[in-house]
Amino acid sequence: MEFNIQAPANIAVPVVIKRSIETGVVIREAWWLEGKLHRTDGPAFTGRDPATGVAIYEEWRLEGKRHRTDGPAVINRDPKTGVATCEAWWYENKRHRTGGPAIIERDPTTGVATCEEWWLNGDWQRKDMPSFSPQPLPS
Repeated sequence: MEFNIQAPANIAVPVVIKRSIETGVVIREAWWLEGKLHRTDGPAFTGRDPATGVAIYEEWRLEGKRHRTDGPAVINRDPKTGVATCEAWWYENKRHRTGGPAIIERDPTTGVATCEEWWLNGDWQRKDMPSFSPQPLPS
């Protein structure tokens, strides 16, 4: 079941809400403003596991650009464990994070980081070690 909502052009609303027929869980929610994914107070797109309701994909966007200042702009979670298997920090549509890796991949069972990538302003970099740390990472 999918609902499309008409709203004034300057107000971001969820224009796509899709529910699982079997469970009633909202499995897809997308917020749009002027034809672009946009939301200021949460993810502009969320995908949930129909059985558990766990948010398995979240994406923060402002005016269509991946962007978040207080955490990762893209989060993937394992539907069974709820572990964030991939987190990616974006700023103004560029992979970017100061003070830590911009991309972190984790084992879905243990949550242990298996890969990190370091990005600043869309450039892959790390001055004190390689920008990319292949698995496994030391604890």
